[in-house]
Amino acid sequence: MTAEHKFPEIASKTCSFGITTYQNGDDTIHLLKRADQALYISKNNGKNQTQIILS
Repeated sequence: MTAEHKFPEIASKTCSFGITTYQNGDDTIHLLKRADQALYISKNNGKNQTQIILS
């Protein structure tokens, strides 16, 4: 896990991810907005996690 690894110059780090899937009719803007929403949900729920939005 990234949070448990000790990096030489910065100690530890956390990673949050937002994931989505392509939906019929999506354009790049809508796809990225959904992924961005998922990322901010991850961060707001305490960081160091992954959130998936399927639709």
